[in-house]
Amino acid sequence: MTEEKKEEQKETRLPDGFRIEQARNYLRMHINRAAATYDLPGEVIDLIIEGLLAEEQRQRIALMAEQTDILVNRKENEA
Repeated sequence: MTEEKKEEQKETRLPDGFRIEQARNYLRMHINRAAATYDLPGEVIDLIIEGLLAEEQRQRIALMAEQTDILVNRKENEA
């Protein structure tokens, strides 16, 4: 992508609050679509969402632990 296009995108970028609200609506729409498609009650959808969030959190923790290990190993090798 050229520098000119990058600058143009920065100028036309929507405010964070608006983009967050768009993302929430997008997620809500797809959650409702999945519930209707698979004929699942709200309680099951809640469990699925909680499971996805827990999995995402575990992945973030694993990444942070990996990054910490790299930093600790670097410091030990420097010493």
